[in-house]
Amino acid sequence: TRHIVVSAPSTSAHVSKLYNCPSIRRPLQRCHDSPRTRRVKASSAAAADENMNTRLDSLKAWLSSVSPSFDDCGLQLRSLSDDGYGVRAVAYKDIARDGVLLSIPHEAFLTVARARDCTKCRQFNNELSSFQILVLKLLYEKRIAEASFWWPYLRTLPSAEDLSSHPLLWSVNFLDNSHAGGKLRERIQSCENDVSMFETLCVGQTIVDDANWPSLDEVKWATAILTSRAFHLGDSTSTDGGEYSDSDYERDQRILSSLNDIDDEVWEPGAHADDELECASNSIALVPWADGLNHSSSATQVSILKYNDATETASLQAHIAYKVGDQVFDSYGFNLSCTDMLLNYGFVEVTPSQALFIEFRGDVFLDAATIVLRELNTSYSISQLPGINAAATILRVDQNVGMGDNALCFCEAFFDDVPDNSDGTQSMLLSLQVILRMCDDDLLLIDENCVLKSERIIEGVEYGEILVNERAAAYVIVNEYNALRAAKTAVMRQIEQIMQTASSL
Repeated sequence: TRHIVVSAPSTSAHVSKLYNCPSIRRPLQRCHDSPRTRRVKASSAAAADENMNTRLDSLKAWLSSVSPSFDDCGLQLRSLSDDGYGVRAVAYKDIARDGVLLSIPHEAFLTVARARDCTKCRQFNNELSSFQILVLKLLYEKRIAEASFWWPYLRTLPSAEDLSSHPLLWSVNFLDNSHAGGKLRERIQSCENDVSMFETLCVGQTIVDDANWPSLDEVKWATAILTSRAFHLGDSTSTDGGEYSDSDYERDQRILSSLNDIDDEVWEPGAHADDELECASNSIALVPWADGLNHSSSATQVSILKYNDATETASLQAHIAYKVGDQVFDSYGFNLSCTDMLLNYGFVEVTPSQALFIEFRGDVFLDAATIVLRELNTSYSISQLPGINAAATILRVDQNVGMGDNALCFCEAFFDDVPDNSDGTQSMLLSLQVILRMCDDDLLLIDENCVLKSERIIEGVEYGEILVNERAAAYVIVNEYNALRAAKTAVMRQIEQIMQTASSL
């Protein structure tokens, strides 16, 4: 899963105005295992594949022993590293469209609740967020190896070398001087902060027999694993989510009461006393076997993993029919930007031309709004809304609409002390001016020579092609540059339309 996305209305059938999907979603979701360096002979690679396939078979046997509710539903996980994409799910029998693809028992999940109940981690419950304590739990379980309950699963996870195409593990920041590059630097800084916090908390505590544990490299690896493979559990029987009411008051109240979402746990420090509430359907979790499926951009809503509280299992369905030997896919989510795909999964897929959009965090908007108000030399200030975590909100601006109603609703809510015109446009105009300023600021970060270089790097790429590392970064930089320019134009058009309407009244 990701932040709640407050977006403009879209022509896509898969996009809601306020994205708060009740299904399982990945926090910052799964990365394809990276292309392996071709340093070994073919015989060695075959041996490695055989070794991984043995581990995957052991994982299946372990899941069957954990609970009789486990069902592979005709899938097997196989190592297919010869073409660079690691583990894949393959059908060993025909699977009908809408057929169930897997059923994973809750007993096998590695959850935040179990991390908080761990004798080695529970002492830090008051200091660590859900995501941080899951990072610590994952590293601890990996450290104790065969002694871990989850060892059959942990030994199938990609190593740091396998994940070398994940931006957190890059040796060079290919995204420098870009909007996405700033996000990557924030995430790396969060990992560094986590290491410092773990070191401080572990002083005098015996978790493992190593004073230097965990290292920054280990925390980056665990963070990459969780952001690319973990799921946000949501009850598939829930009726929450989707588009909000057209009633202004009801819409405002529902948005403002629902803005907090999972990613403040991912990238923001600090404990959350009310997180989890021991509820399986409100948790970040690693779900063994389910994270072996790869993403298809054509997969539909049915192929997003969902958790059922009644049966305590996670499952998903096939969006198409599969024949024996076909690779089986799930969906990582809908309307994900190429920046999302790269930062969260470590790759981008070249797709046909689609609506361009750019995303800004809510707290970044508020910082920019404070500066704009100061420059306008006004006495207005940003209102503080208790219980609303702006850092967990994404404001989406696209090339067609600019800022949608829900995004504007969020922005205007923080301008309560701005006296509005009789037509109620003052705070709306101010919100749009702030977004315009943010687009300009981000465009200044991007060197046009870098954009030209990036265009040359991705020249000749074909639809459906998977890009990693420098080529993926180049694709993101070009897309971002075009999206920022398109978003700026759309917002300027919105401002002009509002002013023209106001002048005609």
